[in-house]
Amino acid sequence: MLLVFGIDFAQPRQDEAIAQQEPSREERPRCHGGCTRNPPRSTDVPHIWSPHASRVYSDRPVLRWFAVEGVTTYRVRVAGAGVDWETQVSEPMVVYDGAPLQPGETYLVSVDANNGKGAAQTVFSAVTEAESQVIQQQLDRVPQGDLDARAVLQARIYRETGAIADAIEVLERRVAENSTNLELLCLLASIYRQHYSRVELGDFLDRLENRIDDLGGACSE
Repeated sequence: MLLVFGIDFAQPRQDEAIAQQEPSREERPRCHGGCTRNPPRSTDVPHIWSPHASRVYSDRPVLRWFAVEGVTTYRVRVAGAGVDWETQVSEPMVVYDGAPLQPGETYLVSVDANNGKGAAQTVFSAVTEAESQVIQQQLDRVPQGDLDARAVLQARIYRETGAIADAIEVLERRVAENSTNLELLCLLASIYRQHYSRVELGDFLDRLENRIDDLGGACSE
């Protein structure tokens, strides 16, 4: 068992048990704006969704959380081996630009909405030096060309090596560019379903799945 800042990083997640209680995607009705089908998260806390109990390859990971309505600033902190970084931002994301993350070490992330409701927390661990070298070698072999195809290949490399936050980031960048690539969208949905519960994601995953449906797609994974 690995305890970091009082958090049990090795504690098994409950996603599988939750997933067994949920209806399949086909059994769930489509959910559009204002839907409250999923059990709600506390909306006054900026729940962190990436990285979230994940491994990280990038030395400048993007930290993302759910926005809190009415909040104008968030206080973000990353702490761990050789790192005690803090910043304030107005958007529900920030690129970490502190001291280099130490290979194999685990770090605590906290985000406070400055509303008196407390900070959201999670942990992530940096990949080891050996793992980083393997990932880089594989990334170097990804061919140039179509941006969506490259993103899919890169995301699969990250996913297979456990760097889930990096996989999410490379795919989310393409989604932000309004990608209509079904393989890319389905891969991102698959990663979210595998590593998060629907309670954690709320209607976020529903909107992604609805986008896939609107494109006439059917995901195989």
